[in-house]
Amino acid sequence: GDFDRTDFFANYWEKRTCVIHHKDPRRFVHLLSREQFMDEEVRHCRVLRGAYLDPQGWPSEVKIRPGQAKKVFESGMTVAASMLRESGEMKAFLDSFRDCMFGVAPHFNAYYSPDRKGYSVHFDAHPVWFLQIDGSKHWYLGRKPVVRNPPMTLGFPPDREVLRLPWISVNKPVLDDPQQFMPVTLEPGDVAYMPPGTWHRASARGYSLALTLASAHISAADLVCGVLRDSLSAPQFSALMERVGGIAAAARGGDGALSADLEKVLAERLAAVKDLVSRIRVEDLRRKFAQLAALPTEDLIALNVKKGA
Repeated sequence: GDFDRTDFFANYWEKRTCVIHHKDPRRFVHLLSREQFMDEEVRHCRVLRGAYLDPQGWPSEVKIRPGQAKKVFESGMTVAASMLRESGEMKAFLDSFRDCMFGVAPHFNAYYSPDRKGYSVHFDAHPVWFLQIDGSKHWYLGRKPVVRNPPMTLGFPPDREVLRLPWISVNKPVLDDPQQFMPVTLEPGDVAYMPPGTWHRASARGYSLALTLASAHISAADLVCGVLRDSLSAPQFSALMERVGGIAAAARGGDGALSADLEKVLAERLAAVKDLVSRIRVEDLRRKFAQLAALPTEDLIALNVKKGA
């Protein structure tokens, strides 16, 4: 809309939450309707689930078939469709978003929730935009990230005061603390943006159909590793991929032979990597970013999954 792009990137992007009330209930009607979602999109999305909270307050999901979507919604579950097909108006929107924002492959998820239903407190590992399509959804939106660049999406357990993980410890979010959260109700046409690592919780008012615009993650390490892979000659690649355990085991014999051989092999490999890294230019990284950003959404997500594994 008329929200200033320069202001957004200077003051909100990856820094704090932004809510835009357009007061135009028909702003996104060309993208999706309840009928289109239930009749068509549930059949073409990548993953279809029914989402709910169990009696102890733990979030739960179950994979469902398209023909079950109506009954799942009527039973009080949220119908969650991940990675909607890119066609028609949605494809045009995503193409425009890719061109004018930052190039990385975006995708839409859709959530159709009955009255007072939604997801529990969590944060995502990627930036998200919420587009309210139909109905209303009440949010508790964290004002800023509690974790910078989190490695994974995280839900806060309902029975804990402190969540301790190998990489961080976080306190239980206090939803009624105005310093931490802003309560807001999104109506049709409204938009909210949240940086990665920002707590949020939502529940429908009457019912809610919303789109979440998300993007796959490209890190600086992805670019460096990608350039290295591209620049390796066949002998270099073979040497770096050789199993050091096998090399060291082949020299097993006298006292200390295993350790000395392993240190020698690792030192050689490390020197080779340092030499290759010293030759990387900023232009090489820029080209790798453009190459990854041009990948279809599913391919980029698959790359992240493989990397995480």
